[in-house]
Amino acid sequence: MLNSTRSVQVYPRGFLGKPIDRVEEAPKFAMRSPNLMFGFSLVSGMNERRKGSPEVDELHQQYLGNLKYATNFDCFKDLLVEFLSVFTTNQFGQWLFMQRESPVYTPLHERFLIDTCNYLLTGQRKLSVYNWEGMFKHNYQPGSETYGGRHTETNVPLELNKTDRLLATDLFKRFENASLGDVFQYWVSKPNGLDDLMTSLFIFFGSSIDN
Repeated sequence: MLNSTRSVQVYPRGFLGKPIDRVEEAPKFAMRSPNLMFGFSLVSGMNERRKGSPEVDELHQQYLGNLKYATNFDCFKDLLVEFLSVFTTNQFGQWLFMQRESPVYTPLHERFLIDTCNYLLTGQRKLSVYNWEGMFKHNYQPGSETYGGRHTETNVPLELNKTDRLLATDLFKRFENASLGDVFQYWVSKPNGLDDLMTSLFIFFGSSIDN
């Protein structure tokens, strides 16, 4: 029996988050991980408008275009408010496992989540978050050796083997009991944490680059 049921929406880059619009819900699905079980429903399939969260878009634009805003407490407060609302669950680990149910989830998504988890634990990424943002600008197709027709300039494998997947599962499990508030604190306390969090939030929930 499900402990709870949440509505989620597929955002332009394939990540799942809270619905932007109120629409009729699709059939519900059960989601299991080793220590939790919850239900969710996809409310609109792929977001054909290629629009993400208006709040995330506005926050990201202000952060990039207004240095005064980016360095004052209002920015920090606005980012915290949006961070706590857009993930559709209060447990970061639940959100991580939920992503695997996205109809457009690829090894690129999993690799980015792995790198993000490692950053939260160690303060270091294998790739800069800006490199990840650039990779998501290109239409990566599973099984392809290129991103949008351009060969990747990174050393990150494009596919995941069984061992990679098991290691990722163990990594995600480390965040099963981590609240979003705790994760926010972990994130902004890391080197360049505010930049990393803002850019990651835009990758997860912002509008498509091709609008």
